[in-house]
Amino acid sequence: TFNPNNAWLNDTKLEKSDFKITLLEFIDFSSEGKKTMLHLNFNDKLLYEDYLFYKTMIYNFEDKNILTNKIEFIFDQNKVPDCGCE
Repeated sequence: TFNPNNAWLNDTKLEKSDFKITLLEFIDFSSEGKKTMLHLNFNDKLLYEDYLFYKTMIYNFEDKNILTNKIEFIFDQNKVPDCGCE
């Protein structure tokens, strides 16, 4: 989940600068060599340049076992207040 000031990986809040390394380490640890599907959730207040930053970073992963769901969820935090994605 990507917000204007941070990103969330499952239940872990991450800063933009730590996201890629942490995500790749998490996938390596949890996938056990199997394919991993990423589901992207974007806060509707996210700047377009940040949206492009995350999309470009994720789509440039060289690991063929990392797949990205083509369906993205763009949400209004006021309409899903219980998401825990501040």
